[in-house]
Amino acid sequence: MTPRPVDRQVQARRRPSEYWLNSPAWIDGASDPPIFFYSNEEIHATLREFRPDHPILQSHIAEAVSTPDSPSAVPSASPTPTPQISSSSTPAPPGLPSAENLEDGDAMAGHMVTVTMIYSAAEPGKGSRASKPVIKKHRNAKFDYIKVLELNRMEFICEWLRVHDLGDQYSPGVHSGPPFKLSWTGSAGGKSGAITIDSDRDYEVATNALGKKKQDTCQVSVEFDTDLMDGYRIRKHPLPQAEVQDGEVELLYGTKVPRVDGYTEVEQLHGTIILQLKSKWTCEKHQGEHGEPGACYVDSAGNHLGLNNRKLKIWASAIAAADATRHEPPNTLEFDGIRDGRLSTSVKPCGRSGPHHMSTPPTATDPATLLVAAMLPFLTGLASGSVSAPVASTSASTIASNIPTTPVRTKLTPPVFSPMPTPASELHVCLADFAHIKNIDLTGSEAALAALDLTPDIIPNVPVSRLCDIITAVEGQVYKLQSFCKDWTDRLEEKKRHLL
Repeated sequence: MTPRPVDRQVQARRRPSEYWLNSPAWIDGASDPPIFFYSNEEIHATLREFRPDHPILQSHIAEAVSTPDSPSAVPSASPTPTPQISSSSTPAPPGLPSAENLEDGDAMAGHMVTVTMIYSAAEPGKGSRASKPVIKKHRNAKFDYIKVLELNRMEFICEWLRVHDLGDQYSPGVHSGPPFKLSWTGSAGGKSGAITIDSDRDYEVATNALGKKKQDTCQVSVEFDTDLMDGYRIRKHPLPQAEVQDGEVELLYGTKVPRVDGYTEVEQLHGTIILQLKSKWTCEKHQGEHGEPGACYVDSAGNHLGLNNRKLKIWASAIAAADATRHEPPNTLEFDGIRDGRLSTSVKPCGRSGPHHMSTPPTATDPATLLVAAMLPFLTGLASGSVSAPVASTSASTIASNIPTTPVRTKLTPPVFSPMPTPASELHVCLADFAHIKNIDLTGSEAALAALDLTPDIIPNVPVSRLCDIITAVEGQVYKLQSFCKDWTDRLEEKKRHLL
């Protein structure tokens, strides 16, 4: 493994979390953002800076002094010894490759790839409890070691899908998709301007540029959005249909499969007879509900009687009771029109309403017909010479009463209105009518109202206190005046509509 540059170790470091200082590992996940350590030297230097009394440093100083032949040993007089941290003293955290694996077999471990999944989730809206949920974007980041340079586009997509346990839900396209963003340490545009990989050509260009970076110092980032991957979701195929044998179509799979033991012995017996009746009385002329050949009983005269589920059940019950055979239906109401011929002329051959009697012809109501029917006895009597005058008069009166007449329509008389007052005299006429009808004489206030141009159509909208001051009347009289002016104005408008 190529040693890391010296300037990397002398750069300013962020202080790790207390969890990491108590138990050092390759990643400090308790810090935000996480701190990654790429070599034992970085871990050792961080401990010397922030926790110089850590037991790991003390044990390695003692080990370096006791083994002077070790290439990492330093003289005992050195004030700042830098012994190599042994893999046995610093075990790697669970789920990560050990230090020995990373140094001796870095090609086997591959690049450290951070895979960020973006997805939409509903959150309760702010405000009342009945507010609608709000759809917001969320991010979930995981990382793993992936051999990016050894995989093609489809294999690489399968690898980062596996990191989020989505390998059984999505599948990459053969030629392109799903789109994802790829960036690495030192890439053009950085993580914010990461390139979008959508085809094999895009992936090839990106991996060629990535191959020029040192694997131990280069961190790769992948970002994908599940909302853009619906077209690559793995669809669950339904169970294959079982092969039909012996020409019988029957449901063989599912949770509601019909079973013979689910029916009583009587239902099983009737079902068998119904199948036999359908097979014997198949009708090509009349189709069933779904377009298949229907079932009709045909008598000796060639009349068809449709066999629906109700008739088939009645016929099957009669056969089971030995009251009928497959060749002749039972003598019941449903089959009576075919059995004895009494209703053969009035039975509907095949339809949904079943057999019924023909309706009686309606009684004639034509005036000419009624006139002829009324005069027929009179003419017959005249021919025989036995008709007297009273009879004739009676027949004439009957004929006259039967002849329809045109109804007389009563012409509506238009309402009578008083003469139309002139616009200048409306106030005077209104106050005079008010005095005549309500016995309240306010004609003396006509000049005061006219001076303020208070006409009858405005008086109902004037405040009562203001009218009391103008006409020097009590409130009750003012209220009556306003009500009367409103009715009087409505009557005047109606009069204008009829006269103009």
